[in-house]
Amino acid sequence: SALEDLIFTANIERVVIDSIRPIAVKYKTEEERMTNFIKLIQNLRKWDVTTFITTQDLHPSTYHVIPQTYYNIETLTDNWIHLYYTYERKKRKRVLEIIKMKGTAHYKGLINFEITSAGIGLI
Repeated sequence: SALEDLIFTANIERVVIDSIRPIAVKYKTEEERMTNFIKLIQNLRKWDVTTFITTQDLHPSTYHVIPQTYYNIETLTDNWIHLYYTYERKKRKRVLEIIKMKGTAHYKGLINFEITSAGIGLI
């Protein structure tokens, strides 16, 4: 495939798919979409690249409800970091939550973060 050729030719170690939506809408049925998502995930693992996939929430996120994405891609991944906003004193705050992290113990609460010119910083 073109993606595989690019990964090996350019010695790419990380792949970002932002967003999964253009790939998802290519398929007419949920079964066809999930089958092809599985193939994509298997290939990315086989190619040994770290992959970040962005997608949309099915419902607005709250801390009290496990998030779910529109295309259910999270059911196929090893790790899931969920980004969203909370409100504190009438101000929007960025937070992240590690929903799952295969093979490792991880923090199970909300982590405040900020985006600066230097990148993402945990607060």
